[in-house]
Amino acid sequence: MATLRSSDADYLLRVLPLSADLRTRLEAFRKSEASLAPADRDRLRELVGDRLVQVGFDENYAPTPEGSD
Repeated sequence: MATLRSSDADYLLRVLPLSADLRTRLEAFRKSEASLAPADRDRLRELVGDRLVQVGFDENYAPTPEGSD
């Protein structure tokens, strides 16, 4: 089971196009005030996958700095 570190949550809040509801829940999670529901985790995985496709690889399919972290 993967865990979400504070630095990861900060990154997600900064770069992903989150809905207002999901942003609020992730911010609460970041402050250790709430847990993330399975549906929230699924949505975050989907958004991270989309982001990886957009900026994670260069034109030669080599990982970019953001894609290799």
